[in-house]
Amino acid sequence: MAVTSGSARHVMRFVYDELDLSEVRRLAQETYDWDDATADTAEQRYRDFLWVCFNFAVGETTMTWVSLLADKMGHTHLQYPKAFVAACARIFGDGRVLIHTPLYEGRMVDQDDCDLARSHYAELGLELPSDLRNICLWAVVS
Repeated sequence: MAVTSGSARHVMRFVYDELDLSEVRRLAQETYDWDDATADTAEQRYRDFLWVCFNFAVGETTMTWVSLLADKMGHTHLQYPKAFVAACARIFGDGRVLIHTPLYEGRMVDQDDCDLARSHYAELGLELPSDLRNICLWAVVS
């Protein structure tokens, strides 16, 4: 999918203003025993993560480091498969979905991954999460 300034504006508006994460947030708060401030941070980091993934999808896949809180929101979002797939279609295009890729066997996120994440967040003017994970990646795939 070619990213144009028009499509980027639409996706940005969807990710930050239109994507209804109220049920996801409610379940995450219940599951992880988060207070409202933690849920606010998790939701913001998840939205930022989706925006980073949209902007740096290359070819068939993209891998992006994710914060622990965003990772938990993403796993919770997966508990609502229809809503998750619909959100992915709006963000990444029809037939594309964000999947979780554990790195338990053979590789951990390394310094190059850290540097790449830093550059992605910085290029978009986003705060780099302080709780970046080093055991899994998410990928946008067709």
